[in-house]
Amino acid sequence: MKSMSWKQYRLTLVVLLLSSLTIGCATSQKGLLPRKVEVATLGIKTDKAFEVLGFYHIPDLLVSPAKKAGIEVGDILRAVDEIPFESHRQFRELILEKNPGETISLSVERRGKPLSFDVAIGSRNIPYHTYVRLPMLWTLEDLVNQGEPVRLSVIMGEISADMKNKYRLKKWRRSVEPEILAYYENGLIRLFKQPNFFLIDRHMTEELLKGEQLSMEGSISQETNTKLGEMLGLTHIMIIDYSRNREEDKIRDTEALRLIEIDTGRVLESLTVVTRLQSVVE
Repeated sequence: MKSMSWKQYRLTLVVLLLSSLTIGCATSQKGLLPRKVEVATLGIKTDKAFEVLGFYHIPDLLVSPAKKAGIEVGDILRAVDEIPFESHRQFRELILEKNPGETISLSVERRGKPLSFDVAIGSRNIPYHTYVRLPMLWTLEDLVNQGEPVRLSVIMGEISADMKNKYRLKKWRRSVEPEILAYYENGLIRLFKQPNFFLIDRHMTEELLKGEQLSMEGSISQETNTKLGEMLGLTHIMIIDYSRNREEDKIRDTEALRLIEIDTGRVLESLTVVTRLQSVVE
């Protein structure tokens, strides 16, 4: 797995850890997912216009890689290895192609003058559960940075598990749904503090969506689009499908996330991640 950049901007990533509920009659479990993932970093903080606001240190270095290379507060980032970028996500994808220890050419504008610096990429470890959700967070950040109101509602889609006992399955669904939604909602509120970001009450959204079939392609009827837009002022919906499966001697929890644009019904981001993988000994 390639390394990707993290915390190169003011975005403070929130660790969205989901609580796990044990199923079956397991007597012991061993986690198989990594706790941490090494990612590339320049140790730099910028605003949405890519102006450098400051720096932060990374482990084993006394200064940030960008500051050590000569980048200054007030510089405006323009390109990586002479490849320009227009969004934070594009910048991160350019860094994604690199590995910690590699050197990149970082082009900046300083008081109207173009400059170029060779920056040795640093590295740091972040929680796995943050790492696998980065693309969704980046898409949301780019939407918010455009300056237009982002009115988002987070709702649950399908919740499934390999449980033969229907009563137990129903009880598990009722317990896991509010827990997952609370983690996402609380995380997004803490993450996006910009005045143009609003989190809309999911209960009102769910009421309007009753009977609406949301396919994996994210299709929403025009009638429902009108309801969501006019009655709630929604611009986007995040739908979370959650499943738990028993695979021989393993338990696997999976999330399928979709970020849907209300006006068009398009899926702006679709992401499937394994949030839990444990070996089980009966």
